Amino acid sequence: VLMENGSALVLSDESFFDWVHGIEERSSDKVEIEKIANKEQLAENVKENEELIRGARCSIVVWQGEYKTE
Repeated sequence: VLMENGSALVLSDESFFDWVHGIEERSSDKVEIEKIANKEQLAENVKENEELIRGARCSIVVWQGEYKTE
């Protein structure tokens, strides 16, 4: 998933607990169009092999209720 500036991705339930997710530690990304799952929803036009420089990013976790590790 390509995240555009000012966008957010919310994971909950099994998508948070069962899927592998995270923010890779690097300063840029090389565009590979066929690997972008949300290419039809992008506001910006991206080009194959274009280098996208990453800006500031953050990850926020909010818990509600009990956390069970079963």
